[in-house]
Amino acid sequence: MPHAPRPRAISVAVAVILVLTVTVRLFLIWRRHDPPLVQDEVAYDTLGRHLATGQGYTFPPALLYPWQQAAGKNLPTTRRSPLYPVVLSIGYRLGLGHDGIRVFEAFLAALTLWLVYRIALEIGLPDRVAVLAMLPLMFYPAFVESSVKLLTEALFMPLVAASALLFLKGLRTSSRIDFLFSGVALGLAGLTRPVTYLLPVAFLPFALRSRRNTTGWIILLLAMAVTVSPWVIRNYRVFGEFEPTFSHSGFNFYMGTLDQQLEAPINGALQDSIRGREEIAMDHWFARQGMANIRRDPLHYARLMGIKAFEAWFLVRTVPRFEVTPKSLVGNGIALVLTIVGFVILARSRLPLRFFPLLVAGYFLAMLMVSVSGIRFSLPLMLFTSVAIGVALDGLMRRVTRQTTRIDGRM
Repeated sequence: MPHAPRPRAISVAVAVILVLTVTVRLFLIWRRHDPPLVQDEVAYDTLGRHLATGQGYTFPPALLYPWQQAAGKNLPTTRRSPLYPVVLSIGYRLGLGHDGIRVFEAFLAALTLWLVYRIALEIGLPDRVAVLAMLPLMFYPAFVESSVKLLTEALFMPLVAASALLFLKGLRTSSRIDFLFSGVALGLAGLTRPVTYLLPVAFLPFALRSRRNTTGWIILLLAMAVTVSPWVIRNYRVFGEFEPTFSHSGFNFYMGTLDQQLEAPINGALQDSIRGREEIAMDHWFARQGMANIRRDPLHYARLMGIKAFEAWFLVRTVPRFEVTPKSLVGNGIALVLTIVGFVILARSRLPLRFFPLLVAGYFLAMLMVSVSGIRFSLPLMLFTSVAIGVALDGLMRRVTRQTTRIDGRM
């Protein structure tokens, strides 16, 4: 349905939220002033600088195989997805430092929130609900933190949101251009974090309602495939292997079958098993070991999946010890209740796309439960649970208003 002009109060509210989003991040950047890079930031920065200085998409052996204490010339790699390092390399060539990149990411965070607002409108929700849908993500600690670090989420989040928005718009208009660009955005998201490669499956039920939209979904799929094809071709030419994702997916899957997950050490017999393997062969070996762990004790893996969902939502760790603070339990517990209530309200509505946020959020939750959990990995889930929380908040506010009016009428 075409959108009516926005009331001035709504436009002002959206503008205030976006300005506050950027301002908070700029303050954090100024306060921290170029902090040292840690963990994954080092890897992305290295790739970006190598690309910017003509060294190609390469890692030094010491970073590629840290447990082997390897040395020598830089080696081609697929250990990280390429788009974010490419964006970093462009920034470095333009003379931006780390804080310059972080400033750019602050504006990407504002763009992400605006896209969530637009998604809520495309689903058919009122303006006030769309504004409320921005607030949970705006205040989500992992979202604030990730957008002032050199991490893929800063780029991944707006790409996922843009793909979802264009897909929803395509469903409304049956425009093949919208489906085309939704596929391009989804392909770019996959080149940032390949967790989105199966997301078109979650989109499919909504496209099957008409032949034209089914055709649009096929266009989306083809556009996504074409977008990621340069990466696939490069990997085949360099390694002689079909590798559409990155050579870390098997490792993450394997770690997700262990109690300690990413904190599990790589030593002893494990090092002996992977020593001498090239990175793609090593990743395939990890994937096979992960499957062997599941077959050995499927109930243990099922329990781990539940633990990973709990850890991601409540922003806690349960291994090596159970660390749940009252603040995290209460704050995220309230958000969980609001999310469930919001999805129930949506399900009971008559909106044709009422199940879209639930299905896409469920997809990202499933991807998280299958692989490794982590605070960062819950972020795409929050793009769509924020919509549900906005619905619940609106319902709560309207109920309070009705109750207040009823009390005033009795006085």
